[in-house]
Amino acid sequence: MFTPVVSTPMRVVYNRSINTSMEAVFNAWADPSLLRLWIAPTKDHIVTVSRHELREGGEYCINMLNQRKEKLHVFWGNYRKVEPPHLLSFTWNWEECSLYLGETVATLQLEDIGGRTELTLIHEEFASEDMRNRQSREWGDALDRLAKLLT
Repeated sequence: MFTPVVSTPMRVVYNRSINTSMEAVFNAWADPSLLRLWIAPTKDHIVTVSRHELREGGEYCINMLNQRKEKLHVFWGNYRKVEPPHLLSFTWNWEECSLYLGETVATLQLEDIGGRTELTLIHEEFASEDMRNRQSREWGDALDRLAKLLT
């Protein structure tokens, strides 16, 4: 299970070693057809990527419909840094059932360690510990799905 290694009131950091190349991991974030397969916390979500402009200043928008709870989650933001295949930084806004939950910043760092990829995800600037905890659980599940997809 993907568990956070560092957690402060406004920040969470995940580390994970994945047995595949940095290019494959980066591509799973960069290719909307792959992104939709793992970005949701559970397989109960139908994911659509309605916008995905992978360039600095580009926008993205991800819609997740939880089939069991009939809840719509919308995530959107702008890419701040795009440096394939080792760095991706973006704003992360989210709305749940029309309730806006705020903007945060996420940074993905990838490093090659002998053919394996060391993934570090830093998600920060949360408005509260409660918001951090909610997003932390969802990222953990999604990153587990990413690792399974790629190995």
